[in-house]
Amino acid sequence: MKKLLISITFILAITTNFAFACNINILPQQTNVCYGQTLTADYPNYFTPVSFLWSTGETTSTISITASGSYGVSVTGFITNPSNLITRYKCRYYSVSPNPVIIPLTAVKVCKFETVELITNFPSNCGTTYEWFTGQGGYSTGHNFLYTFTAAGGPPRPDTLTVWCKITANGCVMYTNTLLVRSYRNGQLADWFHGNPSRLNLDLSSTIPAGAVLNYPVSDELKFRAIFTEVGDTNQVVVETAVGSIQIPLSGLEWSKQYDVEVFPVVNGIMYCSGRISRVGIKPAPVGRLSFEEDVALLDDGPKTFTFFSVTGQVVLNKKNAEKFDQQWLNDIAPQVLIMQIIDSNGKNVTRQITTAK
Repeated sequence: MKKLLISITFILAITTNFAFACNINILPQQTNVCYGQTLTADYPNYFTPVSFLWSTGETTSTISITASGSYGVSVTGFITNPSNLITRYKCRYYSVSPNPVIIPLTAVKVCKFETVELITNFPSNCGTTYEWFTGQGGYSTGHNFLYTFTAAGGPPRPDTLTVWCKITANGCVMYTNTLLVRSYRNGQLADWFHGNPSRLNLDLSSTIPAGAVLNYPVSDELKFRAIFTEVGDTNQVVVETAVGSIQIPLSGLEWSKQYDVEVFPVVNGIMYCSGRISRVGIKPAPVGRLSFEEDVALLDDGPKTFTFFSVTGQVVLNKKNAEKFDQQWLNDIAPQVLIMQIIDSNGKNVTRQITTAK
C-alpha cells in the first residue's frame, strides 16, 4: 500500500511538472517576415491540442498574415487525461513586408512609339532583385521596367502585354499583381482609304468605316473620333461616333471640298493615336442626267451660282451672279464628265451630270 501511494504521488508530480512546463510558441521566431507569411502554433510533443484561437479570430493551427502587428494564439489541450484541459497563450510582434504591387510612372494605355514605364513599391535597396515578365518569353531586370510599343526601326511588337514582377528581398520571394498595358491605335482605317479608289468621290449621305482597335477589352467604352481638315485650309470638322459604332457620317462636311481625315479611337473618354492621314473628297450627289447640248431648268429668275466639279470632287469652274447656263463657259475645258451644281438666290440647289464635248 505504501509503495502504491508513492507511485501515484510520483506520477502526479511528473504530470503536474509537465503541465507547468507546457509552454507553447509561435513559429517562425524571426519577426521580420514576408507578405503572406504563415504563422504556426508550436507545442510540446507530449501535449495533445484540442482547440486553437488566434487574436485574428481564426481557429486553425496556422494562419497567414499580410500586415505588421502583434499576433497571439491560445491553445487548449491535455497531457495525459482528456478531462484535465489546460490553456496556454503566446503573443509575438511581426514586421511584415508590404504587398508587392506595380506602380505606373506613365500611362499604361499609350500610342504607337510611346513608352510605358513601371516600378514596384519595393525601393531599390542593396540585395533586392527584380525580374519583369511580359508573357512574351524571357524577362528583364532592374527596378524600372520600360517598354516602347513598336520601337522605331525595330520589328513589330504586340499591342497588348500582361506584365508582372518577381521580387526577391530580405529572403522573401514575392510576385506582384499582373498589369495590362496596351497600345491603342487605329490600324485598319488607313488600309480601307488607301485601297479604295472612290474615297475622293463620296456623297454627303455616305459614311466611312472607322476602322478597329485590336484586342481592346470588351469592358471598355470604345468610340471613334474623326477630324476632317480642309485641304489647303485650317478649317476642321470633328465627328464622333456613338459607343460601339464603326461608321462615321459625312453629313457635316461641305460639297466640292477635299479633306484630310484622321480617325482616333476614344477609349473610356480618352483619345489615343490614329492610323495614317487619309484624304477624302466630297462631291455633290447627282440627281439626274443632262447632256451638254440640253437646256437646264433653272430654279428661279434671279442670279445664281453655277459650279462644275470633276468626278473626283475638284472644282473645275465657278460662275456667280448668272441667270442661266451658258455653254460658252466650257469651251476651254477638255471633254469629260462633270457634275454641275446650281444654287439660286434663295439657296435652293440642284445638281446635274453633264458631258462636255468638242
